[in-house]
Amino acid sequence: MALHCGLLVPSGRGRQPPESQHRGSPPQSTTAMANLEDKLDAVLLAIDGTQTLPESKIDTVSSDLGLLRADHRKLQLDREVSVIERQLLQHESEVIQHSSALPHLQAVHKTHSELLECLRCLNYTAHSAKVHAKAERAGALLARLIRQETSPRAVLSIRTQTGDLLYTNDSIHAALHTHNRSLYDTDLRSSLDDIELFLTEIPLPRITAEQCSELDGLPLLSEIQEAIRSLANGKTPGPDGLPAEFFKAYSTQLAPKLLTLYGEAIVSACLPHTLREATLDSLLKPHKDPTSLHSYRPLALLNTDYKILAKVVAMRLAPLVPALVHDLRRFFRILMSSCCHWPQVGCLVINLEKPFDSLEWRYLFNVLLKYCFGPRFIQLVKLLLP
Repeated sequence: MALHCGLLVPSGRGRQPPESQHRGSPPQSTTAMANLEDKLDAVLLAIDGTQTLPESKIDTVSSDLGLLRADHRKLQLDREVSVIERQLLQHESEVIQHSSALPHLQAVHKTHSELLECLRCLNYTAHSAKVHAKAERAGALLARLIRQETSPRAVLSIRTQTGDLLYTNDSIHAALHTHNRSLYDTDLRSSLDDIELFLTEIPLPRITAEQCSELDGLPLLSEIQEAIRSLANGKTPGPDGLPAEFFKAYSTQLAPKLLTLYGEAIVSACLPHTLREATLDSLLKPHKDPTSLHSYRPLALLNTDYKILAKVVAMRLAPLVPALVHDLRRFFRILMSSCCHWPQVGCLVINLEKPFDSLEWRYLFNVLLKYCFGPRFIQLVKLLLP
Protein backbone atom coordinates (compact mmCIF):
# COMPACT_ATOMS: atom_id res chain seq x y z
CA MET A 1 0.00 0.00 0.00
CA ALA A 2 1.18 3.58 -0.74
CA LEU A 3 0.08 6.80 0.97
CA HIS A 4 -0.67 9.80 -1.29
CA CYS A 5 -2.21 13.13 -0.27
CA GLY A 6 -3.44 11.74 3.02
CA LEU A 7 -5.37 8.90 1.35
CA LEU A 8 -4.61 5.18 1.39
CA VAL A 9 -4.24 3.85 -2.14
CA PRO A 10 -3.41 0.27 -3.24
CA SER A 11 0.09 -0.05 -4.61
CA GLY A 12 -0.76 -2.54 -7.32
CA ARG A 13 0.81 -5.64 -5.73
CA GLY A 14 4.38 -4.44 -5.58
CA ARG A 15 4.34 -2.31 -8.78
CA GLN A 16 5.15 -5.19 -11.05
CA PRO A 17 4.38 -4.74 -14.75
CA PRO A 18 0.74 -5.43 -15.48
CA GLU A 19 1.63 -8.10 -18.01
CA SER A 20 3.19 -10.34 -15.35
CA GLN A 21 0.48 -10.15 -12.71
CA HIS A 22 -2.92 -10.07 -14.39
CA ARG A 23 -4.99 -13.15 -13.70
CA GLY A 24 -6.92 -12.67 -16.93
CA SER A 25 -3.98 -12.73 -19.32
CA PRO A 26 -4.67 -14.19 -22.81
CA PRO A 27 -2.77 -17.49 -22.40
CA GLN A 28 -4.64 -18.36 -19.19
CA SER A 29 -7.99 -17.30 -20.67
CA THR A 30 -7.39 -19.39 -23.77
CA THR A 31 -6.53 -22.43 -21.68
CA ALA A 32 -9.51 -21.94 -19.40
CA MET A 33 -11.85 -21.50 -22.37
CA ALA A 34 -10.53 -24.70 -23.89
CA ASN A 35 -11.20 -26.50 -20.63
CA LEU A 36 -14.71 -25.08 -20.59
CA GLU A 37 -15.33 -26.34 -24.08
CA ASP A 38 -14.16 -29.80 -23.06
CA LYS A 39 -16.49 -29.74 -20.06
CA LEU A 40 -19.37 -28.58 -22.24
CA ASP A 41 -18.80 -31.43 -24.67
CA ALA A 42 -18.74 -33.90 -21.78
CA VAL A 43 -21.97 -32.48 -20.35
CA LEU A 44 -23.70 -32.60 -23.72
CA LEU A 45 -22.69 -36.22 -24.16
CA ALA A 46 -24.02 -36.97 -20.71
CA ILE A 47 -27.30 -35.22 -21.54
CA ASP A 48 -27.65 -37.37 -24.64
CA GLY A 49 -27.27 -40.44 -22.49
CA THR A 50 -29.75 -39.46 -19.81
CA GLN A 51 -32.73 -40.70 -21.77
CA THR A 52 -32.18 -44.21 -20.47
CA LEU A 53 -30.33 -43.41 -17.24
CA PRO A 54 -31.80 -43.22 -13.71
CA GLU A 55 -32.49 -39.97 -11.90
CA SER A 56 -29.17 -40.13 -10.04
CA LYS A 57 -27.34 -39.69 -13.33
CA ILE A 58 -29.55 -36.75 -14.25
CA ASP A 59 -28.72 -35.12 -10.92
CA THR A 60 -25.03 -35.59 -11.67
CA VAL A 61 -25.41 -33.91 -15.06
CA SER A 62 -27.36 -31.06 -13.47
CA SER A 63 -24.55 -30.56 -10.99
CA ASP A 64 -22.03 -30.49 -13.85
CA LEU A 65 -24.09 -27.83 -15.61
CA GLY A 66 -24.07 -25.73 -12.46
CA LEU A 67 -20.30 -25.99 -12.22
CA LEU A 68 -20.01 -25.11 -15.90
CA ARG A 69 -22.07 -21.95 -15.46
CA ALA A 70 -20.03 -21.00 -12.41
CA ASP A 71 -16.75 -21.50 -14.29
CA HIS A 72 -18.01 -19.37 -17.19
CA ARG A 73 -19.05 -16.58 -14.84
CA LYS A 74 -15.72 -16.81 -13.08
CA LEU A 75 -13.89 -16.29 -16.37
CA GLN A 76 -15.95 -13.19 -17.07
CA LEU A 77 -15.18 -11.76 -13.65
CA ASP A 78 -11.49 -12.53 -14.10
CA ARG A 79 -11.45 -10.45 -17.27
CA GLU A 80 -13.24 -7.57 -15.53
CA VAL A 81 -10.85 -7.69 -12.60
CA SER A 82 -7.86 -7.62 -14.95
CA VAL A 83 -9.17 -4.53 -16.74
CA ILE A 84 -9.83 -2.72 -13.47
CA GLU A 85 -6.38 -3.61 -12.17
CA ARG A 86 -4.79 -2.04 -15.22
CA GLN A 87 -6.89 1.08 -14.73
CA LEU A 88 -5.95 1.15 -11.07
CA LEU A 89 -2.23 1.06 -11.85
CA GLN A 90 -2.65 3.77 -14.47
CA HIS A 91 -4.53 6.12 -12.16
CA GLU A 92 -2.09 5.49 -9.33
CA SER A 93 0.85 6.51 -11.51
CA GLU A 94 -1.02 9.67 -12.45
CA VAL A 95 -1.67 10.43 -8.78
CA ILE A 96 2.04 10.08 -8.04
CA GLN A 97 2.88 12.64 -10.73
CA HIS A 98 -0.01 15.01 -9.93
CA SER A 99 -0.88 14.55 -6.29
CA SER A 100 -3.32 17.45 -6.29
CA ALA A 101 -5.49 16.11 -9.08
CA LEU A 102 -8.75 15.33 -7.31
CA PRO A 103 -10.47 13.72 -10.32
CA HIS A 104 -7.67 11.20 -10.57
CA LEU A 105 -8.05 10.34 -6.89
CA GLN A 106 -11.77 9.91 -7.34
CA ALA A 107 -11.17 7.65 -10.32
CA VAL A 108 -8.76 5.56 -8.26
CA HIS A 109 -11.29 5.12 -5.48
CA LYS A 110 -14.03 4.30 -7.95
CA THR A 111 -12.00 1.64 -9.71
CA HIS A 112 -10.88 0.32 -6.35
CA SER A 113 -14.50 -0.09 -5.26
CA GLU A 114 -15.33 -1.82 -8.52
CA LEU A 115 -12.40 -4.14 -8.02
CA LEU A 116 -13.52 -5.11 -4.53
CA GLU A 117 -17.07 -5.68 -5.76
CA CYS A 118 -15.87 -7.94 -8.55
CA LEU A 119 -13.69 -9.88 -6.17
CA ARG A 120 -16.61 -10.29 -3.80
CA CYS A 121 -18.82 -11.59 -6.59
CA LEU A 122 -16.05 -13.89 -7.73
CA ASN A 123 -15.55 -15.40 -4.30
CA TYR A 124 -19.28 -15.77 -3.74
CA THR A 125 -19.76 -17.48 -7.10
CA ALA A 126 -16.91 -19.89 -6.47
CA HIS A 127 -18.23 -20.71 -3.01
CA SER A 128 -21.77 -21.25 -4.31
CA ALA A 129 -20.49 -23.56 -7.01
CA LYS A 130 -18.57 -25.65 -4.48
CA VAL A 131 -21.56 -25.89 -2.16
CA HIS A 132 -23.82 -26.90 -5.05
CA ALA A 133 -21.39 -29.53 -6.29
CA LYS A 134 -20.22 -30.98 -2.98
CA ALA A 135 -23.46 -30.71 -0.99
CA GLU A 136 -22.82 -32.63 2.25
CA ARG A 137 -19.91 -34.63 0.92
CA ALA A 138 -16.44 -34.11 2.35
CA GLY A 139 -14.29 -32.27 -0.17
CA ALA A 140 -10.61 -31.75 -0.70
CA LEU A 141 -10.47 -28.92 1.83
CA LEU A 142 -11.77 -31.12 4.63
CA ALA A 143 -9.40 -33.92 3.66
CA ARG A 144 -6.47 -31.52 3.74
CA LEU A 145 -7.49 -30.23 7.18
CA ILE A 146 -7.72 -33.79 8.47
CA ARG A 147 -4.26 -34.58 7.13
CA GLN A 148 -2.83 -31.47 8.75
CA GLU A 149 -4.39 -32.41 12.08
CA THR A 150 -3.40 -36.07 12.10
CA SER A 151 0.05 -35.97 10.54
CA PRO A 152 1.88 -34.52 13.59
CA ARG A 153 0.27 -37.17 15.82
CA ALA A 154 1.83 -40.08 13.94
CA VAL A 155 4.44 -41.91 16.03
CA LEU A 156 7.29 -42.50 13.60
CA SER A 157 9.88 -43.84 16.04
CA ILE A 158 10.25 -44.66 19.73
CA ARG A 159 13.40 -44.91 21.82
CA THR A 160 13.55 -47.84 24.25
CA GLN A 161 15.07 -47.85 27.73
CA THR A 162 18.32 -49.15 26.22
CA GLY A 163 18.51 -46.27 23.74
CA ASP A 164 17.53 -48.22 20.62
CA LEU A 165 15.11 -46.65 18.15
CA LEU A 166 12.08 -48.63 16.98
CA TYR A 167 10.58 -47.86 13.58
CA THR A 168 8.08 -50.62 12.77
CA ASN A 169 4.43 -50.32 13.78
CA ASP A 170 4.41 -53.59 15.70
CA SER A 171 7.47 -52.73 17.77
CA ILE A 172 6.19 -49.19 18.49
CA HIS A 173 2.79 -50.53 19.56
CA ALA A 174 4.43 -53.12 21.81
CA ALA A 175 6.65 -50.50 23.46
CA LEU A 176 3.73 -48.13 24.07
CA HIS A 177 1.59 -50.99 25.38
CA THR A 178 4.25 -52.04 27.87
CA HIS A 179 4.83 -48.46 28.98
CA ASN A 180 1.11 -47.76 29.46
CA ARG A 181 0.66 -50.92 31.52
CA SER A 182 3.54 -49.89 33.75
CA LEU A 183 1.68 -46.67 34.60
CA TYR A 184 -0.81 -48.73 36.62
CA ASP A 185 1.85 -50.59 38.60
CA THR A 186 1.54 -49.96 42.30
CA ASP A 187 4.25 -48.25 44.31
CA LEU A 188 2.65 -49.07 47.64
CA ARG A 189 4.87 -51.29 49.78
CA SER A 190 2.67 -51.29 52.88
CA SER A 191 0.60 -54.32 53.77
CA LEU A 192 -3.15 -54.30 54.37
CA ASP A 193 -2.52 -54.51 58.11
CA ASP A 194 -0.35 -51.39 57.98
CA ILE A 195 -3.05 -49.53 56.07
CA GLU A 196 -5.69 -50.67 58.54
CA LEU A 197 -3.60 -49.54 61.49
CA PHE A 198 -2.95 -46.16 59.89
CA LEU A 199 -6.63 -45.52 59.16
CA THR A 200 -7.69 -46.60 62.64
CA GLU A 201 -5.80 -43.70 64.16
CA ILE A 202 -7.53 -41.14 61.90
CA PRO A 203 -11.01 -39.85 62.84
CA LEU A 204 -12.90 -40.20 59.56
CA PRO A 205 -16.55 -39.24 58.98
CA ARG A 206 -19.05 -42.03 58.33
CA ILE A 207 -22.18 -42.30 56.26
CA THR A 208 -25.44 -43.46 57.79
CA ALA A 209 -26.97 -46.89 57.35
CA GLU A 210 -29.74 -45.40 55.21
CA GLN A 211 -27.23 -43.73 52.90
CA CYS A 212 -25.27 -46.97 52.68
CA SER A 213 -28.42 -48.86 51.71
CA GLU A 214 -29.23 -46.35 48.96
CA LEU A 215 -25.72 -46.63 47.54
CA ASP A 216 -25.87 -50.43 47.54
CA GLY A 217 -29.19 -50.50 45.69
CA LEU A 218 -29.42 -51.48 42.04
CA PRO A 219 -29.58 -48.64 39.49
CA LEU A 220 -33.03 -47.21 38.82
CA LEU A 221 -34.51 -46.49 35.41
CA SER A 222 -34.84 -42.80 36.27
CA GLU A 223 -31.15 -42.64 37.23
CA ILE A 224 -30.10 -44.17 33.92
CA GLN A 225 -32.27 -41.76 31.96
CA GLU A 226 -30.89 -38.81 33.91
CA ALA A 227 -27.33 -40.03 33.33
CA ILE A 228 -27.99 -40.27 29.58
CA ARG A 229 -29.37 -36.73 29.49
CA SER A 230 -26.35 -35.38 31.35
CA LEU A 231 -23.82 -36.81 28.87
CA ALA A 232 -21.91 -34.23 26.86
CA ASN A 233 -22.40 -34.13 23.10
CA GLY A 234 -19.64 -34.12 20.53
CA LYS A 235 -17.40 -36.59 22.36
CA THR A 236 -15.47 -39.29 20.54
CA PRO A 237 -17.09 -42.70 21.13
CA GLY A 238 -15.36 -45.89 22.17
CA PRO A 239 -14.68 -49.02 20.10
CA ASP A 240 -18.39 -49.66 19.48
CA GLY A 241 -18.73 -46.31 17.69
CA LEU A 242 -21.96 -45.33 19.49
CA PRO A 243 -21.80 -41.70 20.69
CA ALA A 244 -23.85 -40.06 23.42
CA GLU A 245 -26.19 -38.57 20.83
CA PHE A 246 -27.30 -42.09 19.85
CA PHE A 247 -28.25 -42.99 23.43
CA LYS A 248 -30.06 -39.67 23.84
CA ALA A 249 -32.06 -40.17 20.65
CA TYR A 250 -33.16 -43.70 21.66
CA SER A 251 -33.19 -43.28 25.43
CA THR A 252 -36.72 -44.68 25.74
CA GLN A 253 -35.74 -47.94 24.05
CA LEU A 254 -32.20 -48.29 25.44
CA ALA A 255 -32.66 -47.30 29.09
CA PRO A 256 -34.65 -50.47 30.05
CA LYS A 257 -32.05 -52.64 28.31
CA LEU A 258 -29.25 -50.93 30.18
CA LEU A 259 -31.15 -51.32 33.45
CA THR A 260 -31.24 -55.10 32.98
CA LEU A 261 -27.60 -55.19 31.88
CA TYR A 262 -26.32 -53.19 34.84
CA GLY A 263 -28.42 -55.17 37.33
CA GLU A 264 -27.07 -58.51 36.14
CA ALA A 265 -23.50 -57.17 36.09
CA ILE A 266 -23.72 -55.89 39.68
CA VAL A 267 -25.31 -59.08 41.00
CA SER A 268 -22.74 -61.29 39.25
CA ALA A 269 -19.87 -58.89 40.12
CA CYS A 270 -18.68 -59.03 36.52
CA LEU A 271 -19.05 -56.48 33.74
CA PRO A 272 -19.41 -57.72 30.15
CA HIS A 273 -16.20 -57.68 28.18
CA THR A 274 -17.60 -55.26 25.60
CA LEU A 275 -18.49 -52.82 28.38
CA ARG A 276 -14.86 -52.57 29.46
CA GLU A 277 -13.29 -52.19 26.03
CA ALA A 278 -11.55 -48.93 25.17
CA THR A 279 -9.55 -47.41 22.36
CA LEU A 280 -6.20 -46.21 23.69
CA ASP A 281 -4.69 -43.18 22.01
CA SER A 282 -1.20 -41.93 22.86
CA LEU A 283 -1.09 -38.12 22.77
CA LEU A 284 2.23 -36.32 22.49
CA LYS A 285 2.69 -33.72 25.22
CA PRO A 286 3.49 -30.19 24.01
CA HIS A 287 7.17 -29.40 23.48
CA LYS A 288 8.29 -32.94 24.31
CA ASP A 289 10.65 -35.33 22.55
CA PRO A 290 8.49 -37.44 20.17
CA THR A 291 10.85 -40.41 20.48
CA SER A 292 10.56 -40.68 24.28
CA LEU A 293 7.97 -42.97 25.84
CA HIS A 294 7.46 -40.55 28.72
CA SER A 295 6.42 -37.81 26.27
CA TYR A 296 3.11 -39.52 25.50
CA ARG A 297 -0.06 -39.33 27.55
CA PRO A 298 -2.43 -42.30 27.16
CA LEU A 299 -6.06 -41.36 26.50
CA ALA A 300 -8.71 -44.09 26.78
CA LEU A 301 -11.85 -43.66 24.65
CA LEU A 302 -14.52 -45.57 26.58
CA ASN A 303 -17.84 -46.88 25.35
CA THR A 304 -20.86 -44.76 26.19
CA ASP A 305 -22.68 -47.55 28.07
CA TYR A 306 -19.71 -47.70 30.44
CA LYS A 307 -19.85 -43.92 30.92
CA ILE A 308 -23.56 -44.13 31.76
CA LEU A 309 -22.94 -46.62 34.57
CA ALA A 310 -20.07 -44.51 35.92
CA LYS A 311 -22.32 -41.45 35.75
CA VAL A 312 -25.00 -43.22 37.81
CA VAL A 313 -22.42 -44.04 40.50
CA ALA A 314 -21.11 -40.46 40.48
CA MET A 315 -24.62 -39.01 40.77
CA ARG A 316 -25.32 -41.17 43.82
CA LEU A 317 -22.05 -40.25 45.47
CA ALA A 318 -22.15 -36.50 44.72
CA PRO A 319 -24.51 -35.49 47.60
CA LEU A 320 -22.24 -37.22 50.14
CA VAL A 321 -18.93 -35.72 49.03
CA PRO A 322 -19.22 -32.41 50.96
CA ALA A 323 -19.66 -34.31 54.23
CA LEU A 324 -16.81 -36.75 53.54
CA VAL A 325 -14.15 -34.59 51.90
CA HIS A 326 -12.77 -31.54 53.65
CA ASP A 327 -12.83 -28.18 51.91
CA LEU A 328 -9.03 -28.07 51.79
CA ARG A 329 -9.01 -31.36 49.84
CA ARG A 330 -11.08 -29.93 46.98
CA PHE A 331 -9.50 -28.28 44.00
CA PHE A 332 -10.06 -25.31 41.67
CA ARG A 333 -12.45 -23.06 43.64
CA ILE A 334 -10.56 -23.22 46.94
CA LEU A 335 -7.22 -22.70 45.23
CA MET A 336 -8.60 -19.67 43.39
CA SER A 337 -9.97 -18.26 46.64
CA SER A 338 -6.63 -18.82 48.34
CA CYS A 339 -4.92 -16.82 45.62
CA CYS A 340 -7.34 -13.96 46.23
CA HIS A 341 -6.81 -13.96 50.00
CA TRP A 342 -3.04 -14.52 49.99
CA PRO A 343 -1.61 -13.00 46.81
CA GLN A 344 1.97 -13.54 48.01
CA VAL A 345 1.59 -17.31 48.34
CA GLY A 346 3.00 -19.50 45.56
CA CYS A 347 2.87 -23.18 44.68
CA LEU A 348 5.80 -25.22 43.39
CA VAL A 349 4.94 -28.30 41.31
CA ILE A 350 7.61 -30.97 41.74
CA ASN A 351 6.41 -33.83 39.51
CA LEU A 352 3.04 -34.37 37.85
CA GLU A 353 4.05 -37.10 35.42
CA LYS A 354 1.52 -39.57 36.85
CA PRO A 355 -0.93 -37.59 39.01
CA PHE A 356 -3.88 -39.92 38.40
CA ASP A 357 -1.99 -43.18 38.60
CA SER A 358 -0.34 -42.22 41.88
CA LEU A 359 -3.63 -43.16 43.54
CA GLU A 360 -3.35 -46.55 45.26
CA TRP A 361 -6.50 -48.60 44.78
CA ARG A 362 -5.96 -50.83 47.82
CA TYR A 363 -5.73 -47.77 50.02
CA LEU A 364 -8.85 -46.32 48.39
CA PHE A 365 -10.93 -49.42 49.10
CA ASN A 366 -9.85 -49.40 52.76
CA VAL A 367 -10.81 -45.74 53.03
CA LEU A 368 -14.26 -46.54 51.60
CA LEU A 369 -14.66 -49.23 54.25
CA LYS A 370 -13.78 -46.72 56.96
CA TYR A 371 -16.41 -44.38 55.53
CA CYS A 372 -18.87 -47.27 56.06
CA PHE A 373 -19.65 -47.78 52.38
CA GLY A 374 -21.41 -51.05 51.66
CA PRO A 375 -19.78 -54.07 50.00
CA ARG A 376 -21.91 -53.85 46.85
CA PHE A 377 -20.96 -50.21 46.21
CA ILE A 378 -17.26 -50.97 46.75
CA GLN A 379 -17.55 -53.94 44.42
CA LEU A 380 -19.14 -51.70 41.78
CA VAL A 381 -16.26 -49.24 42.07
CA LYS A 382 -13.84 -52.13 41.56
CA LEU A 383 -15.72 -53.17 38.44
CA LEU A 384 -15.37 -49.69 36.97
CA LEU A 385 -11.64 -49.50 37.58
CA PRO A 386 -9.16 -50.69 34.92
